[in-house]
This record gives sequence, C-alpha cells and structure tokens, in this order.
Amino acid sequence: MARKVLAAANSEQQKYYLEPAFSFLPDAVKEDLKKICVVLAEKLRCTFVVGFEENGDLYFETVKREDDFDFVGTAGRSRKFY
Repeated sequence: MARKVLAAANSEQQKYYLEPAFSFLPDAVKEDLKKICVVLAEKLRCTFVVGFEENGDLYFETVKREDDFDFVGTAGRSRKFY
C-alpha cells in the first residue's frame, strides 16, 4: 500500500485538488481542508499536499522547485501552522 493523496493546492497554477474517493466527507470538512491547502500553498509559494501514509497517519508535504526555496521564510511559517 502506498501513500494516498487526500488534497493538494498549487500556488503557481492556482489550482486545488480533492481526491474523488474522499467526496463523501462533510462539506464543512472539505471547505476547511481547501482553506488549509490553499492558504499554505500561497504563503509558502509551493504545492501543498495533505494525504495518508501507508499506516493511516496523516502527512503534510510541500513540493517546491529547488531554485525557489526560501528556507528562512518557510521555516517560520511552518512553525506557526503547527
């Protein structure tokens, strides 16, 4: 069993994705998930992904081009989220 993406947002393309297998989630949960993904993708200027590990744990991942990485700014924003 591999990681499963729940939702993702991309700041550059301004797109949001919700895995269709999770369309059964309540609308309020889907809206909160969208807000989290979109806001963090915009603040971190990346693709922000939320998903499940093989063992069922939730994971957060940022995908960013190597030449765009702002380590100091990203680290500070990440700490505020947690």
